[in-house]
Amino acid sequence: LYYTYTAAELDQMLTMLNGVLICGGGASTDPGSSYEQFIQLLMTKTRQFHANIGNKNQSIPIWGTCDGFENMLTAIAHGGESVLGAFNASEINL
Repeated sequence: LYYTYTAAELDQMLTMLNGVLICGGGASTDPGSSYEQFIQLLMTKTRQFHANIGNKNQSIPIWGTCDGFENMLTAIAHGGESVLGAFNASEINL
């Protein structure tokens, strides 16, 4: 998917996909950025897809890795980036 897709183009593409991966990297989580606006559109469109499908066994899973997960979170949060807080995870073993 290209973040420059229109809503109509995204609707068409979602009918042909088995899932969406939003990879990590350095993409902006600023709600005003074009990438974050696309992620927000993607999240909205997939919710609409799941609400409107006749076959409840059909789905489009979305996976966000690292920054991709942050993009998903800030796209659906009403507070934007402020939902991420200021947590330093450096040197912490999982």
